[in-house]
Amino acid sequence: MYKEVTEKNIILESIASKDYLTNMYNHKSFYDLLNNIMKSSEKNNDTFCLALLDIDDFKLVNDTFGHLAGDMVLKELSSIFQSNIRSQDIVARYGGEEFAIIFPETSINDARKICERIRNLVENHTFSIENKKVKITISGGVGEALSSETLTKQQGLVNYVDKLLYDTKNDGKNQIKYNNNTICMV
Repeated sequence: MYKEVTEKNIILESIASKDYLTNMYNHKSFYDLLNNIMKSSEKNNDTFCLALLDIDDFKLVNDTFGHLAGDMVLKELSSIFQSNIRSQDIVARYGGEEFAIIFPETSINDARKICERIRNLVENHTFSIENKKVKITISGGVGEALSSETLTKQQGLVNYVDKLLYDTKNDGKNQIKYNNNTICMV
């Protein structure tokens, strides 16, 4: 009986931490994991990177083909993301069509290369929706950080990377913006 309860608790924990549609970490788990990475960064004096990626013009997919088709696109995209990150990287569904990737102990150049590879794969992938071939693109922002005083600075990093994402959207979409400056969160 104890073994059965333990197994069910593990299943419940997984259900509570993962997004039901994409099987990625959910928004709450993202912040918990980011907090852990920031603490590790502070302790080990290592940089890490955060990327926010957003599907360009996703509303058009939902409006044209319906929300079930949009869900199919989200599932397919999550598969592309999860197949193209390293084992130590953490990917989460941050919002409706927005995703976050945490790159522990990673330089901005390495994180940017991974994000650019994912962006390129998505751009060249053909989605089949209602027997129609549909192309999707993504935009993203990537920032590098070195952490201290973890609990008070988490939102500042997310806001910084989110601004890079929105700059990308305003500059034409389908690209990854980054800044070579390391954010020192003190």
